[in-house]
Amino acid sequence: MKPELRYDPTAGASPESLSVSDCSREHDAGDPGDESVRLVRLLLATVVGTLLRESSGGPTLGSTDPNAVARRQRELEASGLPALVRAASELSFYDQDADYVYAMEALIELVVARSRAWHPRPLTS
Repeated sequence: MKPELRYDPTAGASPESLSVSDCSREHDAGDPGDESVRLVRLLLATVVGTLLRESSGGPTLGSTDPNAVARRQRELEASGLPALVRAASELSFYDQDADYVYAMEALIELVVARSRAWHPRPLTS
């Protein structure tokens, strides 16, 4: 059964309250409530962070502008720190789509791994 989210903007509900019923349902099914709440917060933090970066409201730690990428890469390589020098090209360029896909895949893998710990039996769709 697909979780049902209800949101009433006039109720002054926080974003976390959108999933309270889902967390309660998971807890009733044997999943630790604190784990469910933390997973919801992690998902919200990922989505909000992505939205902030897309609207230039948060740090991207990279750029899509070729001049800015080249300048940042030179700065990182000039640091003399071996780890930064090795990662300079990746740290200089920001691919928001690739980062979002990576974050969502990591979250899904985390949820699946944690769910297996809660329910040792195979997951079904």
